[in-house]
Amino acid sequence: MKISFIFSIKPHSYIFIVKNLIYHLFLKKYIKFYLISYKFIYFLIKTIIFFYGYYIMQSCYKLLNYTTKGEYDFFKNIERYIKDGKTIEDIIPTVVPSSDCNSFSKIWGIKSGNEIMAKNICNILVSIYKYFKNGNDRYRFESNYKEDFTFLNYWVNWKIHEGMFNENTTVKDFYDYIGSHALSELNYDVSNTLIYDIDKDDLYKLNILYSLYEKYSKLNAITYDNLDQDKQSLYSHSTACCNDYNKAKYICNDDNKNNNSKFCDKLNDFKSKYDKLEEKVVQQGSEFSDYFIKLSVCPNNKIITTAVTGTVVGLIPLFGVLYKVSELNIKLLILYGYQ
Repeated sequence: MKISFIFSIKPHSYIFIVKNLIYHLFLKKYIKFYLISYKFIYFLIKTIIFFYGYYIMQSCYKLLNYTTKGEYDFFKNIERYIKDGKTIEDIIPTVVPSSDCNSFSKIWGIKSGNEIMAKNICNILVSIYKYFKNGNDRYRFESNYKEDFTFLNYWVNWKIHEGMFNENTTVKDFYDYIGSHALSELNYDVSNTLIYDIDKDDLYKLNILYSLYEKYSKLNAITYDNLDQDKQSLYSHSTACCNDYNKAKYICNDDNKNNNSKFCDKLNDFKSKYDKLEEKVVQQGSEFSDYFIKLSVCPNNKIITTAVTGTVVGLIPLFGVLYKVSELNIKLLILYGYQ
């Protein structure tokens, strides 16, 4: 049985459009509408607009999450990429050579100027990816997916920029070539919004932060069961940490902080972790803590360098005076010494 209604509305164009859309697309073969007033149609339009707008906003939010730059996102779960003092390349069980990387390196490697390094990056990238994915067919929907590829993007940028390639070599070019060389499993999960060229200044800051966490992880992995070895490790790693921290602190000084807010926030997160590590070291006793350098007392190498340079510059005129005096003495000896 069909239910019949009659449309009784004012001739407003938008209302007619919605009425006809509903009638022809959805209700023509099933029911006929009788609406006492146009108010219901007006309400229906507002409801449709609301839910459609909400859908667009949600879609845009998801799109922005994957396309806006989030180079620092992987630091939220840095222990997944640096563990017990080991970087990801040491964490993965083995780097299994991929036959696909052979053809990739012969083409992109030759083009970029370093075939061996191209093959090495390709093999390690595929091995890291497989380690992250761990055979999970729904990996793209896992919580770690975006952070993992944020890290992989950083890792690829890092390796290409330090890999002695041609000056004009880009990560985009790398992605375009690796995607066309039968890396079907890898390419399925990677889009050009996930692998892209990171600005050189941003890459410099990421390298500093990554290096800080690498040294932090080595300090945190100390077991305190070998006094001499542990003292040496505490001193060497905390000293190296200070060098990086001074570079980072300079970026976050009062003049630069507003232009590097994301980096400085992540640096503060690191400092909080390092301060907690300091508490752990202090609990081991002074025989260990005396060899651990706190961030608050890190020596400023720039000041030291300036002081040393200033001293050397100040000595140069003195050396000049001494040289002139010596030259005069020699001349006097020659003139009078033999008389």
